[in-house]
Amino acid sequence: MICPFCGAEKTRVIDTGEKNEGTVVQRRRQCVACRKRFNTYERSSLGMPMIIKADGSRQIFNREKLTKGIQTACAKLLVSSARIDALVDEIERDLQNSTKREINSRVIGDKVIAGLKSIHPIAYIRYAIVYFKYDDLSTIRAEIDRLTSEGL
Repeated sequence: MICPFCGAEKTRVIDTGEKNEGTVVQRRRQCVACRKRFNTYERSSLGMPMIIKADGSRQIFNREKLTKGIQTACAKLLVSSARIDALVDEIERDLQNSTKREINSRVIGDKVIAGLKSIHPIAYIRYAIVYFKYDDLSTIRAEIDRLTSEGL
């Protein structure tokens, strides 16, 4: 493991623990050269299906990109990073358990929308505006009214 501070290639593991119900291993490391400490996280890498984008292009699933999109929707709201990580973990696990070799990006978007709806209504609306391409206030107002009538 390369030290993020000095770039040295030799580090040692100080402590190991589990996170997210055993799906992630956290390792506390120390650089042999500069003696600074940092954490690394390991998760199993099962075969992920290719993601088919709206334009027909194919991409490898990118966990960081998904996390960033959800974090953007939840910005400045009382949503913990643990809750965001749990949603990303759930979506990633669903993709890993899929028997399909290719999955449409809409499937992932639908999972995000459903997850955000249960996490925070404002985060849901923020994501929905982009995801459903709401381009006028009356459409957004109708979606807010629908959420309000559902009791969210």
